[in-house]
Amino acid sequence: MLLSAATSQSSGGVVAAWTASGSGVGEESICRVTTHETATAARLSSSGEAIVSCGVDVALCATRDATVALRLGNNEEGAPRGLLQCCDFDQSSRLVCVGGEGGLLDVWDCKRRRIVRTLEDHGSSITACRFDSTSTCVASGNAQGEVLIHKVRSRQLLALLAESSQPPITTLEYSPLRPHHLGALHGDGSLRLWDVDRSQKLAKLGGGRATTDLLGLAFSPVNAKFLAAARADGAVAFWDADRGVCVKALDVGGRCTSLAFATERVVVVGADDGRLVAYDLRSTAAPVSHVDAHDGAVRSLQFVDAAPPRPRIAASPQRAATPPRQATPPRQATPPRVATPPRQATPKATPPRSPVASPRRVVAPPPLPAVEPEAPPPPPSPARLYREKQQKSPDKAPVAVSPAPAPPAFYEALDDVADELRASIQNLHVDVLRQFQIQKSEVAALLEAHEARIAELLRENAGLRRENEELRLPW
Repeated sequence: MLLSAATSQSSGGVVAAWTASGSGVGEESICRVTTHETATAARLSSSGEAIVSCGVDVALCATRDATVALRLGNNEEGAPRGLLQCCDFDQSSRLVCVGGEGGLLDVWDCKRRRIVRTLEDHGSSITACRFDSTSTCVASGNAQGEVLIHKVRSRQLLALLAESSQPPITTLEYSPLRPHHLGALHGDGSLRLWDVDRSQKLAKLGGGRATTDLLGLAFSPVNAKFLAAARADGAVAFWDADRGVCVKALDVGGRCTSLAFATERVVVVGADDGRLVAYDLRSTAAPVSHVDAHDGAVRSLQFVDAAPPRPRIAASPQRAATPPRQATPPRQATPPRVATPPRQATPKATPPRSPVASPRRVVAPPPLPAVEPEAPPPPPSPARLYREKQQKSPDKAPVAVSPAPAPPAFYEALDDVADELRASIQNLHVDVLRQFQIQKSEVAALLEAHEARIAELLRENAGLRRENEELRLPW
């Protein structure tokens, strides 16, 4: 996804998200939101689901709904100070750093909707800010041309990157392939590359009378020493950062204000007339796409490797009433079976009874089994009676208890514990390495002692062999 931000008198501060691929920028935007009358900066989250824009306040937008979901204004407690000029998301998309004319860099927690850190020591208005790749440190530039590196959790100032008489900072960007390299654009159109770990300047590109001012900066996602910078004369300069030379210039036309790499070979350039022009670096004779994105100058461009958010499914209309099912016609009654007339028994010829015959024996039927009376049901258990009574009693009904929110001091304590654990783990790692070195030295000393002992034994063995040979000689 590609994010563009622009400001014009007719539409105000507008941020828009676009699809970007090897074929360029899509014709239609994914979402378009007017956040402020003047949008000074905008950034896209790593997942592509949220946009932060700043002006007189901080606006958080949802790309799926194209709406402003949350505003952090000056009328709220702990709100930003003065006009904001820069903002950025961390990797988790939960923390947002914003800075402006007040000279304070505030770190907001979007979930708790409050400031969790305030970084000072700037001395003037803040013009640019960026989180590093791990989101543990944040770089900020001020109007005096200084770059400050702070640790977010402890608020510690780790480095101050500055030279004498530097113009104000306009843009800061970290290299994706060299995380300790930071590029800083200045108001005079010059670009300085810094090694943050060593607090050392690596190169200075552009600036001065011999070159054209640089207005935009983007590092290559596949080549660590390759970067691109938008020039004010309508061209894009591609630099070899290690040698400090411009290896190629691409004429775009108009005044280039910003740029970003969409893929490893496609670069998108924003112009002052609101155009987004995409070029394939394999064939730069003509652009691969050309979009009239805004009616004002494009202030910033940012590409995030994330899929476009899926639109929300609209509520379906109420279904029509289902007609009642027709009753199944009853089956035709089966005609009653006709009883078969019993066969007439054939009378058997019975001989006449003799008057002197014995009387007929009458066999009695077997006695019917006695019907046992049904046993009464067992009485309910006391536990069952107690549970039923508790359920029927209204004053004994369970009450939903919502947990109380944790105080801010709890989160501060968690952060301190995390820092202590991290320091303890680092110290443990150092101790393990130290013990390993000590054991390695002891093993090496033992090996040397064994080698010396073996050499001495070999010498003694050789002397004994010579004595044995001498004893065997005949006298």
